Amino acid sequence: MRLLTSTMAALGFLYTGVAADSKLYAIEGVFCNTLEHIVQVIRTSDGVDTSAAIKTINAEAGKKVCGFAKFLSAEAVRKDMATYPYQEVANSFGSWQPLEVLIVGVVTRVGIVHFRPRRAYMAFLKKLAIPGINI
Repeated sequence: MRLLTSTMAALGFLYTGVAADSKLYAIEGVFCNTLEHIVQVIRTSDGVDTSAAIKTINAEAGKKVCGFAKFLSAEAVRKDMATYPYQEVANSFGSWQPLEVLIVGVVTRVGIVHFRPRRAYMAFLKKLAIPGINI
């Protein structure tokens, strides 16, 4: 996750429900519409190739509920992790922390596409499953 040094106000756009001085993060990874879906992605993938898990989850839902993209996110929506039903989710790759984020745009080949903020869920790797290696 890379912090963009400019604030939303400096970039010249404001979003309803997002503070003007919020920091933006450029994140590349899997995101889902619900916490349950991101947990399902983690549990049904090996942490490296998530494409099969995403395809299965989207097919079961009958619509696109998870995807992979490079997107812009405002600061984490929910910072009190103690209230999460899933504190940590593991697969063969390691232990993951699900997190609710506020997505405000997507990075494409031609630039950034901004849109109305929407809540989504993603997960950050907390610990590799390889003994002796910590992140």
